[in-house]
Amino acid sequence: CLNLPEHFIKKVYCTLSDKQKEIYAMFIAINMRKLDEEGGITSRKVKNLFPHLIMAIDNPLNMSGVDDPVLLSKISKFNFIKDHPKVPLLLDLVEEHKDSKIIIWNSHPTVGDYLFTLFKGNALLLHGEVRPPKGFTKETYKNKIVDEFQNNPQYSILIVGQQVLNSSVTLTNANVQIYYDMNYV
Repeated sequence: CLNLPEHFIKKVYCTLSDKQKEIYAMFIAINMRKLDEEGGITSRKVKNLFPHLIMAIDNPLNMSGVDDPVLLSKISKFNFIKDHPKVPLLLDLVEEHKDSKIIIWNSHPTVGDYLFTLFKGNALLLHGEVRPPKGFTKETYKNKIVDEFQNNPQYSILIVGQQVLNSSVTLTNANVQIYYDMNYV
């Protein structure tokens, strides 16, 4: 019989930030007014708003069809990564497991880069856009990073893109894994 470690899953959710709530509320108010001016609300018109509503929540910077100057100004000041309410939750999770080897999986290189700056000196970074230093191939550099994480006590956090590591990589020293995704939907 194989002795496997216990498996715990802790799902952590957060609410929208005040900036996200403000953008969302303004977007709804503006579009409800437009719908009313265009002859009323129909299920088709409301359905067509859903992709924009999702962007208002997930990443206001990617919203299209916004022509209100006040809303555009608020959107332009929103930093998708730094203003995201999940960042403090991630910091709390890492603090909660500060004596562990932690892998933080994420799906976007820009997010990985930002997280790396938060944990600098304590973390290693590996995602698809990290260029290997001179003398390394992508594969040998990946193996070097994995070896550093496994064997160097200075590094307790590995921030990795979900597409970079595959099933051929063994990370036996990692005892906490965090799947960090900025999206809400």
